[in-house]
Amino acid sequence: MISLHSPDTIGLLAGALTTVALLPQLVKTWRSQSAEDVSIGMFLLFNAGVVLWGVYGWEIHALPVILTNIVTFILAAAILTLKLIYDRRSRMNAEETARSEQASTFEIDNRVASEVSTVEVRRSP
Repeated sequence: MISLHSPDTIGLLAGALTTVALLPQLVKTWRSQSAEDVSIGMFLLFNAGVVLWGVYGWEIHALPVILTNIVTFILAAAILTLKLIYDRRSRMNAEETARSEQASTFEIDNRVASEVSTVEVRRSP
């Protein structure tokens, strides 16, 4: 069993602070239902690094490194998942808006063409 002597206590505190630092981003992303400003590349690299830190912690039997990186991975993966979900939803909404605008433009063009035809028929001798 690993004892919590001074270096382990410092490691747990450092890991806890680093892990908790992700909570404001997760809460903001969840509440705003938007992840536009979240970099997918950064979170992919970050998660890869966290996994490697976890493996490293396992190899050297460092409980603070293992525990904090498991929690960090879960939080970072949650942010990454929300990023993917909200970006997909945003793209789908943009496509629907574009289709709707295109349909509206088509309807206006048809009405104008119909009115022009009516005017031309009235002018015909």
